[in-house]
Amino acid sequence: MKYIDKFNENHDVFTHAGTNYKFGHDIEQETADEIVSAIYQTKKFDLYILQDKSRIFALPSSRLLDNIDITGSEIRMAGRNHSKVFTPGNLKSVLTAQSAVIEGTTVSILYDPRNEIKGRGMTTIRRYKINSLYFLRINDVSFSAGYASFDLSSVKQKKPTISMHVYTVLNRTRLSNIHKELNS
Repeated sequence: MKYIDKFNENHDVFTHAGTNYKFGHDIEQETADEIVSAIYQTKKFDLYILQDKSRIFALPSSRLLDNIDITGSEIRMAGRNHSKVFTPGNLKSVLTAQSAVIEGTTVSILYDPRNEIKGRGMTTIRRYKINSLYFLRINDVSFSAGYASFDLSSVKQKKPTISMHVYTVLNRTRLSNIHKELNS
């Protein structure tokens, strides 16, 4: 929570829409150890099998925390998961900025083919995005005379998330030192 609170002191999701906020450099070592230990359950496993390009190697769980980097961790303004719109005021501001016509709950905006989004790993269009935070399922949009029309209740909002990025920083020297230590 303290990283979210720190972000909220000087920033907000809407002004950072379309970008991610890196906070990995701000994480204290003790907190990083707690997070990684909880995620990887270091007290339950004796050994990790890791891959570095084409090499596979074993790393004792007691050495995991000394051999990772979490500085790429970030707050994502728009994660992969979504829900119904939880910031309707901002959605209306976004639509107004796009010169949308809103009549009751029906919205019409200029059609832009760049806003058609294919499903992950698919060749078919699955979504129509309004911006980086809001989208519609393609079946909830109708296209006519250069406009995309939809009901406000069909709009989905992507949820902000925290993403821990954990990378190994092992190299041959570190692996050799660990091997020697384990064999002594």
